[in-house]
Amino acid sequence: MWYPSAFEVTTEGVRSFGRATRCWHTPWESLGVPPAGTPVPATLLAAPMLHAVAALVAASISSPNMSRILHAGQSYRYERHPVIGERIDIGARISDQTQRGGADFFTVESGAVVDGETRIVGTSQIVYLGDAVEGPALEEALVENVMLFGTGPLTQQLT
Repeated sequence: MWYPSAFEVTTEGVRSFGRATRCWHTPWESLGVPPAGTPVPATLLAAPMLHAVAALVAASISSPNMSRILHAGQSYRYERHPVIGERIDIGARISDQTQRGGADFFTVESGAVVDGETRIVGTSQIVYLGDAVEGPALEEALVENVMLFGTGPLTQQLT
């Protein structure tokens, strides 16, 4: 999925996001225009990139029920931070899809690109419960499989 000119980095957007996150390197307390070299908060593009991931996963499953989607994790690699004034293209692609424990597991790569140059690469793990059965058996299978994405094995009983 590709969204050209999906996001514009604006002065007020950077200031508002810096204020909301209390970003230490963004002059959010000032009413003046931030200097041209002001670093953009690293997580500013997380929401629009995740939106592309969700749209792709929803388009990849039959009869999607969005209440049965679990965002199991994400990571970002920054090649170069965006700067104020840039228009950013956002794209996403499924790099892996498996089914375990009655659930679909997706690994989705997303990217933020400016003028053909990749600035940010994201990797998200999404779990879709789909037609999986309910109850303790599903919870145990699901938790055990989600844990395989990097946080270690399940070591305690589910209650």
